[in-house]
Amino acid sequence: MRNSFFLLAFIILSHWPALSQTIWEGPKITFTKPNNADHTLAENQDRITDAVWITRATSRGIFNIKTESSYVTNSSPSDTEWAFGATAELQNLVFDNWQTTVGSNPPAMVDRDMVLHLISENIYIDIKFLSWSV
Repeated sequence: MRNSFFLLAFIILSHWPALSQTIWEGPKITFTKPNNADHTLAENQDRITDAVWITRATSRGIFNIKTESSYVTNSSPSDTEWAFGATAELQNLVFDNWQTTVGSNPPAMVDRDMVLHLISENIYIDIKFLSWSV
């Protein structure tokens, strides 16, 4: 009986994230970080939630300055995963880290619909980059 309880608890807990996902339905927000702006200042960070603050230094990729001091290849932004597409087709999307998703070519993501998944909070957000400075 005890093993059955643990198995049931494991099954329920392993499916918990799928049951508690949130699709962001808040207002559209446009965030702009000027070229060469100090990425350590709050006004140059897209503070999406208390756990995810996206920014970029003067070069390389984006990162979560809440938990990372700089961009880390094939990892940043921490606590996120990305896919091309829209939340309306969430079940068909394939998520990966940001660098892999954009094919190590950030300018190629400009003007394309993407979904950002905030992993710890299980929030999905439709997102579109409107520009990228090299």
